[in-house]
Amino acid sequence: IAQQVMIAINEAAAVNALPLCAAILLASKNFQCEKYIFLALIGKHQQLLALKSEHSLLTYAQEESEAVYRQALTMNKFSEEEQAVFCSTKQALQLNYYRNNIVHLFVLPSLLCNTLRYLLWKNKVLTTDNIIHYSAQLYPFLTAEYFLKREENITRILQTELQQLQKIGVLKFTRGEYSIVDDLLLTVFARHLRETFLRYQQLLSLLQRSATSWADVDKKALCDRCKARLQSLSIEPFDEKVILVFLQSLQTVYPDFVQEEQGKLLEDLFYHSF
Repeated sequence: IAQQVMIAINEAAAVNALPLCAAILLASKNFQCEKYIFLALIGKHQQLLALKSEHSLLTYAQEESEAVYRQALTMNKFSEEEQAVFCSTKQALQLNYYRNNIVHLFVLPSLLCNTLRYLLWKNKVLTTDNIIHYSAQLYPFLTAEYFLKREENITRILQTELQQLQKIGVLKFTRGEYSIVDDLLLTVFARHLRETFLRYQQLLSLLQRSATSWADVDKKALCDRCKARLQSLSIEPFDEKVILVFLQSLQTVYPDFVQEEQGKLLEDLFYHSF
């Protein structure tokens, strides 16, 4: 029941100006962006939210990008100077709170954009089968953390997300393959999962160095070491419960422990949101 309640709450999210701008700014390199690009990114995110709202109770700020931006700017959580939008590290820590209220809406497009970057890095063809195969490796972990719908047909879910990415101009599909239309937009969407995949990558790295079976795992010590690592890398407050959810998901997916080859694949997939 609790799982279904959380899923329903997520589907009825209200995306206001500040959380939307926070998500975009924190997904931008060094938390800064030229204003005209920032406004264009707001518009692209609004287009995606419009597509998602067709089949949910989701609501979002529908004003022009400039109006959404100005409304968020008046909250004094980030700055504008000489046509540049930016925030300090201290402001980023605050913006992270607002971003986290809506980041679940961008989890699946972000997953796909990360997979696309991985496939490009590996010089693999951007076919639907390849994209879905590698995205499906990470889907269970994101479902557990973000209360996504637990549907059996992962292929159908990811195909719908791919269609939405095409409609907003991230990529196009011709002759059986995808190609990237807007690399900046691809990168920004990929980085919506940066903090999440950073946690996953650090924990997985520590896990494989400290244990060879689930019986060897000292969860408390593992969490402490992960916290120490993330303090200098992440803008998110450390949450042991989130770490333990990922650890439990790993154990469910890999009941015989995460073998070296499997772990290497996961780390490579996580890496492309950094």
